[in-house]
Order: sequence, then C-alpha cells, then structure tokens
Amino acid sequence: MGVDDVIEDHWLRTWAMAGTASGGDVVEDDERLVVRSGLDEFPYNQVLRCVPRGDPDAVIDGILETIGGRPGPWIVWPSSRPADLAERLGARGCAFYTTMTGMWRELDAGAIGPPPPADVRITEVDSDLLPVWSDLVLDQWHLEARVRDALLAMHREVGFETARRFLAMDGQAPIAKATMVMHEPDVVGIYGVGTRPEARGCGIASALTAHLLEHGRTSGARTAVLHSTPMAVKVYGNLGFTEAFTAPVFELPHAPAGSDRLSSL
Repeated sequence: MGVDDVIEDHWLRTWAMAGTASGGDVVEDDERLVVRSGLDEFPYNQVLRCVPRGDPDAVIDGILETIGGRPGPWIVWPSSRPADLAERLGARGCAFYTTMTGMWRELDAGAIGPPPPADVRITEVDSDLLPVWSDLVLDQWHLEARVRDALLAMHREVGFETARRFLAMDGQAPIAKATMVMHEPDVVGIYGVGTRPEARGCGIASALTAHLLEHGRTSGARTAVLHSTPMAVKVYGNLGFTEAFTAPVFELPHAPAGSDRLSSL
C-alpha cells in the first residue's frame, strides 16, 4: 500500500466510526462508501469512496440518494473515479468547499516539535472532560446547542481507545483540541486540531500536534498521517510532514458551510 493509500484509508476508517454509533450506518459496496451518522450536521455525514465499475452517473446519483440530503462533505480522493468526478459533482449542485492536503511523516528518533507555552498544559480527555472537548467541537463547526447531547453520546460510543482526544488548557480555560487515532499500532492519524481565536499565533497548535505525535510514537507508531487545510500546510511542514496529494472537497447539496469561529490551527 502506497503512502497515498495509507493516508486515504486512515481517513475512511476514522470517519466510518461516526456511522457505527447509535442512529448511524455505513453503506458500503465495491463502488461506494457512505457514512450517515446520527447527527444531521456537517461534517458528520460523508461520501468516503466513489469508484464506479459501471455507469458513473448512475453510481453518483445513487450515492446522492443514499446520503438523502444530509449536510456533509464529498472528498474527491486520488483513487476516486471517474476522472472528471469533480465536474460531475458541480453539475449536480455540489459546491466546492476547500482543498485537503494529505500529509505524512516518519516518527524517527529525536524531538518532534516545540513544547507548549509555560502557562499552557496539555491533558488527555476522559469521560469527565468529554463535555468540555465537545463544546470546542460545537464551536468549530458552528453547531447549535441542541445537538450537544447527541454529539456527546456519539463520541462516548466511539470510546477512548482507538480515538484519544486532548485539550490544551490555559488555566481552567480550554483553548485548543486535537485527536489522535490509531486503528493499528504502526500508524497514527492526527485529526481536528483547532485553536480558539484568542489563542492563535502562539504556537499552541504546533505544540499540541507534537504532543500527540510523541504519544503515537511511544504507543508504537512509526508513521503519522494527517489531512491539512490550506492554511495549515506550512505549519505541519515545519513539524516534518511531507505533502502527498491534494484532494478537492465538495459540500453535498444544501449543506451549510463550516464555521471559521475555531480555526484548524
């Protein structure tokens, strides 16, 4: 499996977990992989794979029917087919949302990145801290307070073993979050790095990412993967990550845009 495949596969396996919690499901066959979560909110419903073996238009239309108007992203991976999938999505009312950059690095010996500022501590999220972490997620995606209980329930069901969540705290105030995911011991994925606006530009995202990478390395990972927003590519490059590919991301028809209240850095 090449590095592009490893990065893509890690995302697919991670986001499929949202479909395994109560109220969700995963629709998968040789041509498609669609996750429908118990949350009717962006980004928790996703089209994760599209590789038509027959009529591509029939497969694409079938996927849109399967997702059922739920808000969420459709990622056009390097493996996606047909070659003009992006154009076909645009013709069906899917709006371009952003460009995702798949990145990776080896976790060799030596320092991974900077420590957090002296007044900031990084702590792992347990069941008691999960509501605090979830509130940052609500802010990141501009979700309404009415979905808080459902979001909490979904993440409690996902559990704390495969997905380990972390908070950066300034005193008692949570200012940043991130998640490390290990489906198997040799690869760690970094997801959902976000910093509150008032804490940006202080190196907290880099320190938080480095902290998770060190946890991954001590847990046996030899490779780290992540999926960067355009604004974060340089930051992750400074942490030793190499760009592998870029993938356009589309919003499913009628999906709301994500919020910029909590950045990806």
